[in-house]
Amino acid sequence: MLDKKQLLEMLLELAKEAGVEAVRKLAPPADLGKIIKELNQKVNAVSTAMGRYSNGDAFCWKKAKGKNGSARTALVAAANKFRSTKNWPVAHDFAVRALKVAEGLPEFREESCNEGRNKAIGALEKLRDDAAAHL
Repeated sequence: MLDKKQLLEMLLELAKEAGVEAVRKLAPPADLGKIIKELNQKVNAVSTAMGRYSNGDAFCWKKAKGKNGSARTALVAAANKFRSTKNWPVAHDFAVRALKVAEGLPEFREESCNEGRNKAIGALEKLRDDAAAHL
């Protein structure tokens, strides 16, 4: 049985010999469930912070501003992280799944309050389109 260090050395040597793409093809698919779940919790926290009878006005925005910013930051940071890996099939899968989560962010009446939502969705759409272009 190989230990973790030996296994890593073997994978690195295989990558040198056969190429990184060959190793990616042999590797199991990425498990995005955990990160999608975390992002979904952050998005759900926005609605919780707004309150049960929210109507999307400025008062609701002020109540949920911190949670909204946290969700936006997490979504954009995750998109940037997947972009930097340049593993385009995984990045595309993540972007498609995360877009569904980001679209769950509430829309407010005032457009200026939707800036965070729009930024998160824009970053994920750009990642999706860039990843699709590299597939």
